[in-house]
Amino acid sequence: MDKKRVFVYLAFTFGIGYAVQFGLLFAGLVAYKNPTIFNTLLLVVVMWIPALGALAASRVCPDPGNPMPKVWPLPAGPALWLITAVPALFAVNYALSWLCGFVGPQWGLSTLMGQFGASTVEQIPPNVMAMLPPLLTVLGIALSVLLGATVVAAAALGSELGWRGYLLPRLAGKNRLVVHAATGLLWGLWFLPLVLWWFRYNNDYEGVVPTALCTLGMAIVLGAVLNEIVLRTGHVGLAALALGLFVSQERFGLAFWPYLFPSAELPWAGACSVFAIALWLLAAAFPFVLIGRAARGRVGAQSTDKR
Repeated sequence: MDKKRVFVYLAFTFGIGYAVQFGLLFAGLVAYKNPTIFNTLLLVVVMWIPALGALAASRVCPDPGNPMPKVWPLPAGPALWLITAVPALFAVNYALSWLCGFVGPQWGLSTLMGQFGASTVEQIPPNVMAMLPPLLTVLGIALSVLLGATVVAAAALGSELGWRGYLLPRLAGKNRLVVHAATGLLWGLWFLPLVLWWFRYNNDYEGVVPTALCTLGMAIVLGAVLNEIVLRTGHVGLAALALGLFVSQERFGLAFWPYLFPSAELPWAGACSVFAIALWLLAAAFPFVLIGRAARGRVGAQSTDKR
């Protein structure tokens, strides 16, 4: 492990990251409901702080012998696998929660339709209204995938340049499980303030403990998945694509699943549920599920380096 560079990276990323996050939160500039373009851009800035941490660490402790992994162009095969597999994992997650009785689908999308207003809904012919929910479901999921693979992935690249592009190779040693656990836990602790502030925002702290535990659990297993993608392909861009797809399927402003399953609550239903954590843990253990043949690539190429 490259202790000096790891320390510099973490000190900058956590110091600046927490300062910016808490500054935005206390200033009321993080909108949990109906965010504006300005609010969204501020969150994109936050997501790029890890990349600034990598830049700062590389300036303080130059390391020309270990360049950043590839970012672009994306290899078509693994990218297409990810675009298909990530939404499929979300579908399986919600299906398991449904089959176990923890959540039920709202096929009529009444929560979403209610946002259109009663007058608007009344003007829609009955035959069109019957077709609208399934049509909106297909379009909503497709749109979330499109946004995840483009706009959100570009925002997620800042996170991956830092955590997977810079930190991962310098933490890596022979014990991959320890590396996955450490990077995932650090990553989860870094963005946890944005998650937990939701309870302060609503002045309702019920559920804060399962939310914190599930969030950290998901950060560890999702981080392991992103680590494996980079270690096996040498490509940070693919990790950014995977994270972009995950975020677009999870967040209420982009995702369609919360409209289809509006009653989902942790720990047994939702994007970070127990079922989701188990599924993404399997994906980390068997990366071919996400990236196909590319999973046979440079296994451990970076993770066995001694620094």
